[in-house]
Amino acid sequence: MFRLRGALPIVLVLTGCLDPLTDDQPGYSRNILPSTAEVPSIADDPAASRKIDMGDGISMGKAPLKPAFAVGVPVKYWDLGAARGTAVPAYQITRCGADGLPEGEQPNHPLLVDALPGDADYSQIWAIYFVCVTPAYRGELVTTLPALSDAYELGIANEPKEPLAWRHQPIVQDGVVLEGASAPLDTLRPVFVRGASAFSLDFGSNGEVVTTNGKSVTTAYVYELVRPLSTKVERVVFGSQGFTPEGGRGEGYAPVYTVVTATITAEADINSFTKESDIATINMDRTLTKASASIVSLLTTMNRFARPVQFSGGEP
Repeated sequence: MFRLRGALPIVLVLTGCLDPLTDDQPGYSRNILPSTAEVPSIADDPAASRKIDMGDGISMGKAPLKPAFAVGVPVKYWDLGAARGTAVPAYQITRCGADGLPEGEQPNHPLLVDALPGDADYSQIWAIYFVCVTPAYRGELVTTLPALSDAYELGIANEPKEPLAWRHQPIVQDGVVLEGASAPLDTLRPVFVRGASAFSLDFGSNGEVVTTNGKSVTTAYVYELVRPLSTKVERVVFGSQGFTPEGGRGEGYAPVYTVVTATITAEADINSFTKESDIATINMDRTLTKASASIVSLLTTMNRFARPVQFSGGEP
């Protein structure tokens, strides 16, 4: 099992030299660490730690549950800040079956990524490339992209061709909690990034993104209801994409939403808006048509936010 090292600077991992590998190993790389190596915490890098703190979308280390509606039923959600509707690469060291998917006992190796909150290319959704290890693998730790490249060249692992899974697993500051979450949803999972260990929110199997075609992630709409001449959001209603009619995850689920400001008339009953069809109809070109005269206007913003939804059964 890898261990976190407390105070040594990250540069030691990037430039340090390892002892030569033993005769039964395929070669040598100063980038690949032995299984017993102590990987430094990203907290040892003040600039990177500050970037995470400013960019993870969570204030004061806690994400409160907020009320909303989806598919006609009350739900709650966590607002995890601004997000992108695209996925970025992440690499999982794994033992694989013939189909290239994880099989058997798995290495205790965190996900390897190369982006942090605050980076222009960071996304809370990862496109997972399963890096299948060979019999030459001895539990080495791959903590950087150069180390991953070396693992391919040395025959320790096989280079994947395409992502075979998608996960919502945002990087956050150590100690962040989700209010109202039960294990394993409030668990922090380590990830390797640029030679250090950071933390991410682990949604367990519920963190899996269900893509519509196995290749891309399509964001749904979330509607923020306001009155004329007011900016106060009176109700949040999630679009139906990704949810079953009974309430739960379904095809097209991804916890990143494009915000639509829905202005309702001054006399409209707010309780009459509990599902997307009460507010809008989505056209083939993804434009919106007002569902009734109670809707004054629909303004699709350029803002996307990560908002995992929790139904009464606890499934986000």
